[in-house]
Amino acid sequence: MRAKRLASQSGQILLIVLALLIVASVLVPLMVYYAQRESVWTAKQAKTTTAFHLAESGIEKGYRAVTASTVTWNDLQNGTLMSGYKFDQAYDDVAGGSYAISISSGPSTQEATIISVGKDALGREVRGIEAVYANSTLSDVAIMGGAGVDVSGNNMTIQWGSVVSQSSITPNGALYPSYWSASDIVGLDTNGATPPNCDSPNCWWWHSYDSSLPSMPTLDFMSYESSAAAEDAACAGGTGSCACAACGHFDTTSCSGSCDDTGGHTYYVTGNWSSFGGPLKGNIVILGNVTTPNGSMSGQSISAAVPQQAWMQYCNDWSYYLSTFGDTVAQSKYPNSCPGLYSSYKSASTLTYPITPVVDGLLYIGGNFTGPTGGGNSTLGYGVLMVKGTVTLNSNSHVTWYYSSAASQGIMTTTVNLSRISWQDYVTPWPSGL
Repeated sequence: MRAKRLASQSGQILLIVLALLIVASVLVPLMVYYAQRESVWTAKQAKTTTAFHLAESGIEKGYRAVTASTVTWNDLQNGTLMSGYKFDQAYDDVAGGSYAISISSGPSTQEATIISVGKDALGREVRGIEAVYANSTLSDVAIMGGAGVDVSGNNMTIQWGSVVSQSSITPNGALYPSYWSASDIVGLDTNGATPPNCDSPNCWWWHSYDSSLPSMPTLDFMSYESSAAAEDAACAGGTGSCACAACGHFDTTSCSGSCDDTGGHTYYVTGNWSSFGGPLKGNIVILGNVTTPNGSMSGQSISAAVPQQAWMQYCNDWSYYLSTFGDTVAQSKYPNSCPGLYSSYKSASTLTYPITPVVDGLLYIGGNFTGPTGGGNSTLGYGVLMVKGTVTLNSNSHVTWYYSSAASQGIMTTTVNLSRISWQDYVTPWPSGL
């Protein structure tokens, strides 16, 4: 009896051993195969990562190329492609492989598209990146004041663009536009330089004590001066527009009074301009102080193009934006809340709004600017207001300034200031012939 039990137990153990051997015979080859493939996958991933980093290096090299000078940028915008940046050269200055770069203008005005393709040293993995940069000197800045901005007037309104200053900003009670300051934003930041230094909960409205805020860009004063002087000479010869009575296009003294000229000319005044008025269209560069008269100021009625990302200024008052500017696409897609500052949404390029601006274009002031202080109702400007000194718009006059993206893109500076508006993977083979 005992022998039978032992034989039975031995048989069961044998069956278990056989089952384990069968399982092992299946699992061991799988484990060996997996270990082999894992090394292949790891090597492939390493090569893919290397190719990606090479493509990133190409984007950086392309960025440095297009920002080398304003001449390079302007040539690119006019259709001249740069040698070495049209997939005609492979660069191997980064370890691990090589990369090639293509730079072209577009897709929109004052934009450039950089495509970079990286390839690992063995040529087995290729990765591509596409980045689009825009030359908008002040991005979406409507008013910039180097020494501070005071827009505390109850009836002062800034539309479509932000207010920026290296010094303090004093806003009024409106919930728009966005404010950016390297110092204090009076009345909104109640805890000083101690974080948090933006509105809660999304930081959509204001940012204070922002150390990354760039300083005011340097205008190409020589270009503006020569342009104004040439237009003055044309006026003297009887071939240009001499509609302005306050002073000529180029004036080395101070001016006083309004200027009626909507021809899109350049004005360059080295002194002050008191009782400044319009309507004026073009580039107005005044190196001294500027004051405006009391009461209403004369403007020109236009259908102003609403910047496609003007909506970003109203995330703190979304209902106001929807009810005011006729953005029907935003009304249908985002009827209840702002898409968020990092959304890719753009309003229709054909969206317009009727206004009557005194200034249509760039207004640069090298000194201080004091806006209307009495009654009246004026659209002070449609464009960009850059003031090296202080901006004072704290009266109860009904005054509005509208941001123009076209005016921002047209500002001539001594350097190219690009902002990246898109970045994405780009599926493309390694360029043939390289």
